[in-house]
Amino acid sequence: MKKLLFVSLSLSLLFSCKEAEKPAPVTEFKTVTDTVEPVVNYPFQATLATDLKLGNPQNTVKVMEMYKILEAGKSVDSLLLPYFAETVTSVAFDEKKFNGPSAEFVKKVSNFRSQFKSLNEEFLTFVSLRSDEKDLDFVSVWFKERVVRNNGKADSTLYQENWRFNKEGKIYYRTAFARYGF
Repeated sequence: MKKLLFVSLSLSLLFSCKEAEKPAPVTEFKTVTDTVEPVVNYPFQATLATDLKLGNPQNTVKVMEMYKILEAGKSVDSLLLPYFAETVTSVAFDEKKFNGPSAEFVKKVSNFRSQFKSLNEEFLTFVSLRSDEKDLDFVSVWFKERVVRNNGKADSTLYQENWRFNKEGKIYYRTAFARYGF
């Protein structure tokens, strides 16, 4: 009987130590379906770009850094100059146009800032855009600007601005639109 018990335990141990069969690895295949964008027939043709997509967000950071410099109001011209290309075109909300050296443009911005005791920018939204067709990178920003003039009078303006960037990541063109009395 002892032999029978010993043999059955040995056989049990032998079968339990036998390596269990491993199932064959399952290879998953994901079905890739290309999404086809629907063709849109716009009633008007865009003159600037029709193939806009999201652009480099670092360009948006650059624009916002410039506004931080404006808010601080110290060394505005020397701190802003590195953001701009050699020449700059700027079209203000009142259709005043500047086209010339960036140092001269930055000096005008510095003079603008000197009119205020304080300046505060509240960004409503912003987006960096890219057109491959036109090789165009720009940033659009919408913001509320609140100022206290040197005479103590408070004022505010709602702006929408577009900043274009060259291949070196420098600003060469700016347009601004404004609304008062918000």
